[in-house]
Amino acid sequence: MRDHWKNLAAAGWLLLLINTAYIAAFPSPTLFYMGNVVLHLALGLALTVAVVRRWRRAPAAAGADAATRAVANDLGTRSPAGSAARRKSRGKGSA
Repeated sequence: MRDHWKNLAAAGWLLLLINTAYIAAFPSPTLFYMGNVVLHLALGLALTVAVVRRWRRAPAAAGADAATRAVANDLGTRSPAGSAARRKSRGKGSA
C-alpha cells in the first residue's frame, strides 16, 4: 500500500512539473490557462499536505527530512523571486 502512495505522489509531482512548464510557457489569459493555474494551486496544496503528513508519521526519518527541508529552504531563499522580495522589503526596488 505504501508503494501506491509513493507512486501517486510521484505522478502528482510530475503533473505539477508539467503544469508549471505550461503556465510559464504560455502566459495568456484564456480559460484553459486559468484552469491550469487553479490546478497548479490544488496540486501544490495536495502535495504539501501529503509531505507534511508523511513527515509527521515517520519520525525515524526525521534526519533525512530535516536535510531535505534545509535544502528546499536554501533553494527558496536563493531563487530570483525570493531575491526580488528581499530587495523590495529593503527599499531598493526591483532591478
